[in-house]
This record gives sequence, structure tokens and C-alpha cells, in this order.
Amino acid sequence: MRTGLALAIAVVVGIGMTLDYFVKLPALNNSMADVRNWMPIVTSFAVMVGAAGLLNVHYRNIQRKRGVWYNSVVLWVVMMWTIVWGISFGTADKTYIFVFDNVLTSSSTTLSAVGALYLGSSAFRAFRATNVNAAVLLLSGSIVMLAQVPIGEAISGWIPAMGDWIMNILNTAGQRGIMIASGIGFMTVCVRIMLGYNRSYLGSGQ
Repeated sequence: MRTGLALAIAVVVGIGMTLDYFVKLPALNNSMADVRNWMPIVTSFAVMVGAAGLLNVHYRNIQRKRGVWYNSVVLWVVMMWTIVWGISFGTADKTYIFVFDNVLTSSSTTLSAVGALYLGSSAFRAFRATNVNAAVLLLSGSIVMLAQVPIGEAISGWIPAMGDWIMNILNTAGQRGIMIASGIGFMTVCVRIMLGYNRSYLGSGQ
């Protein structure tokens, strides 16, 4: 029953949103505008459910001392402090802002740096001319990287121009192709959901 109700809501809202974009019908347009206004509320509940699930998973890690459970302790303490302090004193409180700027921002910067390190390592492994495609990737990647630093222009004046051409023409064309393909795939998934063929979001394993 619950699965059928959720499926019916998804189908009705999906079809309504699609028609709202193409059809000018006051009753339909106003109804879909109300649905869009509900989205922040639904998103807030989704965040709450996700936070509760995250706390539950790490609570089990602490309880069973599984893996690096002490990291779960840190997450629990920081997350609970952030929630309680933010609700009690507001997000404009100086202590809250201090912790946010010096913990979250620093952690995000560290993760970005680690990600850049792994990206550079992956690029180094990928830049091996084992075949024609790899050779083209190696050549174009080297030109783009040299175009971003002064030494590239010192080597030759055409390197910055070639780097700009690769980024503005080849890279843009590739990105647009990926965006078009992603859009088509997204539309396909939406149609499958509206027709009731895709039910994985219901958690029923179908």
C-alpha cells in the first residue's frame, strides 16, 4: 500500500511538472507552483533523515568498536555539538561561526587537497602513450598544462594559443556532448519513473 501510494505521487507529480512546462493551464500551473514551494520542506526532512541515518551508522560503529571507530566518535561529538549549539544560539553565534570557519572550512580544504593529489597521481598514470588515444591525451594535456604557466609561453608563443583553442573548442564540444547525453539519460529515467517501470527509489528492490 505504501509503495503504491509513493509510486502514484511520483507519477502524478512527474507528469504534472512536465505538463506545467509546456501547457498554460491556470489550475495546473498554480498547483505545480505550490508543489515547488513544498520542495524546501521535503528537502529539509530528507536532510534530517540522512543525518539520523548517518548518526545511527556511526553509533553502531562505536558500539561494536568496528574499524576506525574513533573517527565515528569524532563525527558524533562534532555533529551533535553543531546541531545543539546551532539550535540553541543560532547560526550567527560567534562560537558557531568560529567552529564552522576553523573546522569545516579547514577540513574541506584538506579533502580538496587530497583529492587533487589523487587526481594528479591518476593523471600521471594515464599520461602514458600506450596507444593512439593515450598519445593524444598526453599531448593535449601537456599543452593545456604548459599554457597555464609562464614557462609555456617562454618555450613557444603558440603554446598558450593552442591551450586556449583546446579548452575553448575541443573541451567545450566534449562537455556539451556529455551534458546532452546526461540530459537524455535523465529524461529517460524520469519517463521510466513516471510510467512506473523504475521503482528503485522506493527501496523495494524492484
